[in-house]
Amino acid sequence: MTNINQMGSEILMTEPKQYEIGVGADGKRQLYHYVPIGASLKALLNDPAIDSALLTTNDNPDSIKLILYQDEFEVVCAIGPAKKKYKMLAVYYALGNLPPHLRSSIKNIQLALCRKKYFNPEIVFKKIVADLKVLETVGFELKPNVYKKACIVNIAGDNLGSHSLGGFVENFSSSKFFCRYCLIQRKDLNNFELIECGSEDENPNEEEVDDVLSDSVYDIEAQEQEVD
Repeated sequence: MTNINQMGSEILMTEPKQYEIGVGADGKRQLYHYVPIGASLKALLNDPAIDSALLTTNDNPDSIKLILYQDEFEVVCAIGPAKKKYKMLAVYYALGNLPPHLRSSIKNIQLALCRKKYFNPEIVFKKIVADLKVLETVGFELKPNVYKKACIVNIAGDNLGSHSLGGFVENFSSSKFFCRYCLIQRKDLNNFELIECGSEDENPNEEEVDDVLSDSVYDIEAQEQEVD
């Protein structure tokens, strides 16, 4: 059987890193796997087919546009007795510089992070956020003395995933507030005009955002360390 080291030498593959984020209620170590985006981008852009297909933009022709996508999936029967027990969270990215017909191709969508669901997202996303900050401010070395920067232009996901990432309510059937764009209540839904959702103002909920920023949404005590 071909091992991971042999694969890495034969194809453009970036080896995932394993991180420990604490101990679960069952006493077992809680881990997740992360494929460093900087190294992954370097391997991807050194592919002549990808490099030749990149589109340049007027705002910053040397910048790589990243589109993140996060979703959950079941590794067992989604309607069986073990549903949700083995639910996984995966984060992928695509290059916004690629034409749409290439950007949406499975082979051009890269895995960035994978772990079991039901863990504080701020801890799980800590490493990927740190790397994205470096890519945006410092960049990565594509070739000797050739650096490129990368930045997020969009984060895609379904309604549940987006609410989870933003720290919003994840119950859409009985929660009092269910919209992440406005403060409509469920009891007022039948009398609510859809055009009223949101506001023409740039920051319709600025006061609420300030309240959130003034106090941490999560109480993080777990310390992250890379596992050998």
